[in-house]
Amino acid sequence: MWKKKTITKLQQAPHSELLRSLVPFRNCDDVALNILARQSELVQAPDDYVLFERRSDQAETYFVVDGAIRLVDAAGSSRIVSGGSILSHIPLNPESTCKEDAIVLDSATVMRLDRGEIERITGRALTPPENQPAAAQDKQLEEEIYLDIFQALQAGNLELPSMPGTGVRIAKHLEDPGADSDSIARIIQLDPALTARLIQVANSPAFKGRSRIESCSDAVTRMGLATTRDLVISFVLKGIFRTRDPVLQQRMEQVWRHSTRVAAISYALARRVPGLDAGQAMLAGLMHDIGVIPVLTSAARHSGVTNDTDLLERVVSRLRGDCGAMLLRKWDFAPEFIEAALHAEDWQREVGNQPDYTDLVIIAQMHSYIGTPRMAEIPRIDTVPAFRKLALGDLGPGMSLCVLDEAEEEISDLQQVLQ
Repeated sequence: MWKKKTITKLQQAPHSELLRSLVPFRNCDDVALNILARQSELVQAPDDYVLFERRSDQAETYFVVDGAIRLVDAAGSSRIVSGGSILSHIPLNPESTCKEDAIVLDSATVMRLDRGEIERITGRALTPPENQPAAAQDKQLEEEIYLDIFQALQAGNLELPSMPGTGVRIAKHLEDPGADSDSIARIIQLDPALTARLIQVANSPAFKGRSRIESCSDAVTRMGLATTRDLVISFVLKGIFRTRDPVLQQRMEQVWRHSTRVAAISYALARRVPGLDAGQAMLAGLMHDIGVIPVLTSAARHSGVTNDTDLLERVVSRLRGDCGAMLLRKWDFAPEFIEAALHAEDWQREVGNQPDYTDLVIIAQMHSYIGTPRMAEIPRIDTVPAFRKLALGDLGPGMSLCVLDEAEEEISDLQQVLQ
């Protein structure tokens, strides 16, 4: 089949921090990690070395530390796991009977651990039996969903929705140097409902001029081409927050309401921060939780998940950022939107000296939680780096920004329009 070669055991032992980064051990305490580090070993495997074969029983489990391993299943389909990649944090062979052949592509450093030792130290096997306690079964199900989605992400097979057609047409047309208000309006007017909403926004407090606007072309002129594009994308995005599962549909509607609130606050903040565009800020706020959609769609395929809200929330919390970034890359959005999706809940994020759209979304999220139970779970708004960078003035009662209290009518109006 493949040429057999030999592997070399390395002198250095795996560090406990390396073990902590691996999915099966991320909840272990320091004592357990130190024991695991002493019980595991690093080996160097040459090119073409067969680490294990399909259908073989393995008393050891393996993780890629450096280099690359090709995994080949019974149908001949293959995938590559590289050191430092998402898949390197899960076992190459999570079950004792291997389902794939594992062949070294590049000279690889691999960590191997005895399955019996893992179970003895952590108190659970990599693949727990079916009659385990309910809490352990929930944890295992959470792991399965987590790994399924990350594997699909890595392989590029995750089910991702497409950007609705109107948003794509508007974005592409704006790349044409000859694009103007009339030509953009002609595209928008193909959708009467979208036209009505755009005119409604143009007459809202956020954009209202001296006279009331009645035509789509005048609405585009008042708001500008870039802001019109951002608004159109915002409007059509709501159409992808749809599912046939009533429980998940309720969850998607909650996400959309939260996103519109964050978008409206981000817009109001950007109008008060030099160098940031309000339309772009609104769109970043609206899309910061876009990754929830593929997570919910994937989780729905696992029996019982939709009826376990706590389990569903744990999975959403862990995967929303990575899935959101994946989706926005597929849609060819700019890096600042991807960054906002990845780090919208990274309260202590501190990147550069100048405020950016992620800073806006972080503060907008924190502000949206004022008066809700979630407020007790996050740090004080005046202790996060984004607050200092934005320099938006004083805080009022309830830790709200005074400038946003003054803009509440504007925020509520824009949120209502986006919904």
